[in-house]
Amino acid sequence: MSEHKPNNSKELAKDILRTFGSLKAKRKPFEPLWRNVARFAGPMWFGWTGEPEHPQTREVEILDTEVRRALTIYARGMLSGACGATSTWFGLEFEDPDFQKWAQNRRSGQAKAWLQKLEQSYYTDLWNSGFYSEKETCYFNKGLFGWDSMYLDESVAGGLRFNSRPLHECYIDRDYNDVVDRHFRAFSMTARDMAEKWGRSNLPDEVRRALDSRTTNGEETSFKVVHAVFPRKDRSESLLRNNMAYASFYLLNEGEGQVIAEGGYEEMPYIVSRAYRLPGTPYCYSSGTEALADVQMANEMKRLLLEAGQLSVAPPYLVPDDGFIGRFSFKPRALNYYRKDSQGSAADFRPLELGGDPRFDLELFKATREDINQPFHTDLFLSVQRRIASGSTPTATEITELAGERMFLLTPLLVNEQVESFTPTFARLFALKMRRGELPPAPSDAQGREFKAVYKSPLMRAQLEYRVNNILSTYSQAAQMVAMTGDTSIWENFDNHAAVRIVAEQRGFPQEALRELEDAMANMKAKAQAQAQSQNMQGIQQSLGDYSGLAKAPEDGSPADLLMRSLRGGVQ
Repeated sequence: MSEHKPNNSKELAKDILRTFGSLKAKRKPFEPLWRNVARFAGPMWFGWTGEPEHPQTREVEILDTEVRRALTIYARGMLSGACGATSTWFGLEFEDPDFQKWAQNRRSGQAKAWLQKLEQSYYTDLWNSGFYSEKETCYFNKGLFGWDSMYLDESVAGGLRFNSRPLHECYIDRDYNDVVDRHFRAFSMTARDMAEKWGRSNLPDEVRRALDSRTTNGEETSFKVVHAVFPRKDRSESLLRNNMAYASFYLLNEGEGQVIAEGGYEEMPYIVSRAYRLPGTPYCYSSGTEALADVQMANEMKRLLLEAGQLSVAPPYLVPDDGFIGRFSFKPRALNYYRKDSQGSAADFRPLELGGDPRFDLELFKATREDINQPFHTDLFLSVQRRIASGSTPTATEITELAGERMFLLTPLLVNEQVESFTPTFARLFALKMRRGELPPAPSDAQGREFKAVYKSPLMRAQLEYRVNNILSTYSQAAQMVAMTGDTSIWENFDNHAAVRIVAEQRGFPQEALRELEDAMANMKAKAQAQAQSQNMQGIQQSLGDYSGLAKAPEDGSPADLLMRSLRGGVQ
């Protein structure tokens, strides 16, 4: 981001903060629901609308933690399935399909080598800039609240960095195409941090005073700061100092407000993706909000089951007493005195029979926990484990079918992930690398050609598994038709090499272990030539054998003699 000295226009600061107030009003109706979801997800999430609590802090009333387990499976399943750090989950291809096919089928070529080199540099950048750890946090946010915010920019150390922003700091809005193009982030900074980032001379007076008092009493004073990023066209050009596509302002959000620093971005640095969109709002619902009713029910049922367990092993007792009758207590081990005549016995001291069958409650509790897991799709991520736990060992084909059967449930998530997360991430990453001079020089045949990212993660491949199934089933039915009719020309309808390459790509076969198409064709031609040569030699041997069986050798210079010598290579 490019930054300039602060613009001290009070009117500009008020205008931007008024926009911030509008964004806060749009988000406010969702906050009670999100706060309730976060309360059951654990102390580390309960502070999403404020400062996070210490992980050891635990609310006593939260007894069931099934939603936390489901959330963890969802986040890690999405990470490993959509963009795992140890998998090849994307590749680069040229936008022009004809040029891509030409470049892909060549045994060697500068365009293909350049694209592969660029692809490898992307993987290196994602690994070194913290993408994978931050993306896991994004999936946690998306599972609970339905959206996430990832910041991508240059780091202070000089490289690139990804950072998943806490959602309690983020406020978003969208354009008419439902694309998030406004992002306001409200957070706190100490006077010392503000001086290190923008310089003492650029700080408002109250911040400088706090900075001076710190040197006297050692106290750290924090201030509320807003980082506003919005399209430059939203404001009058005369008020902005640069012509970048997105304006960027850091403002002091205290008192009347004041612009601390002004800058800009060529691309939106905050990459916001949403799980399930809602009409009329930039926000959305989530797996956590969908499961909230069952989460609350499971928590209450677990409380009742615990109480029933306590009452079954330590029930309240009835105790005879001839002088006093108190109020009944149903607490475990409580003593309830009741009036009894003098003819008492040991049988009069007995537990209080409450009735009820806790087994029914336990079955309902288990069913409710299954309902909690359903919105998080844990049945998909744990399908193989559950098959093994049931006593069966699924084959590789069955595992593929299990993923394919349930993949339609994740289609909305994967589509939004591609459109709102991966595509803008690669566009921003490419632009940053280009401005930093980190792109490999493009060869002449690739210059001016657009390229795109193609996603090849396990979940993406499972989504297209029907293509492989259609190919295999068609070949199987064609074989039956050949067997029935005896017409082997049926196979001429198929491009076997194209079909096997589609299957190999869909099943994740390593590209480096697959021959280039030119090499495969050359190998086929060499084998055909060798086979023809072998058949020719067999014919020669047969001819020699026939002449060897003659009653006498042919006369010198006769046609038969010349033919024999030619076959033996003796004629010059």
